[in-house]
Amino acid sequence: FRSVYAKYVYKKIYDDGSARYIKRGGLGIDWRLFRDMYVFGEITIAERREYYGYMAGTTILLSDKLSLYGYFDSYSISIPLSAGMRQPDASEIHGSARYRSSELFEAQSGITRLRYSDDNRSTTFFARIDNSIWRSAYWKLRLETAGSATENSRTDVSYFSPEKHYDAFLTPYLEHVLYKRYDTSLYHTLFYGNGAVWEKSYDPRHSWFLRYELNIQLNEYLKFTIGDSYSRKIYSGERTDVWKFYGNITTRF
Repeated sequence: FRSVYAKYVYKKIYDDGSARYIKRGGLGIDWRLFRDMYVFGEITIAERREYYGYMAGTTILLSDKLSLYGYFDSYSISIPLSAGMRQPDASEIHGSARYRSSELFEAQSGITRLRYSDDNRSTTFFARIDNSIWRSAYWKLRLETAGSATENSRTDVSYFSPEKHYDAFLTPYLEHVLYKRYDTSLYHTLFYGNGAVWEKSYDPRHSWFLRYELNIQLNEYLKFTIGDSYSRKIYSGERTDVWKFYGNITTRF
């Protein structure tokens, strides 16, 4: 047994004048079953519809460099913006493998499957590579190369659900440590993603995003994350500007 934790997630998303809010709290237990296996269980509640849910997952360390991670979330908050505004719920299954040779290189690939309450099934395969470009005592410059492929079982729904959707991005990001002493730290990160989006029946289109994130760890028990992003999304060949603000609070007992 390692810890009991509580967390709260808040997101506010604007899309062409429309807004979506996500507020979810959770109480969970994180424990170590074996030397190389960790599991967690969590009870969640979302403000919308006062929906109670649960989440469970595991991390398996195959070696010092390779690990497996997976979870099930009965009430996903990862559904697309246009789906969330039209009220379908979705459960989520995620599985991934991560290879981390050192601070200089990390690679990850996996699959995420969403099962909507309207019987739509969305399956996404993804891969990412993260390389260190330059680093010093308080600064880190890294480059992430990422791509994904998504397939939806239904396209006759009122939200964005293309039969096939692909994207690829190059994202350099700069991290700066403002303060660090023992278990207390304060650092912020600026991301700029630039790439392309392909959708069946449409030509490839340019897409990009800019994101700023601030991380505050007061001690080993309490951590805050605050972020803000602005992005150019492509829906059915049309450009849409999306602004998102989010915050996470995690505390351990």
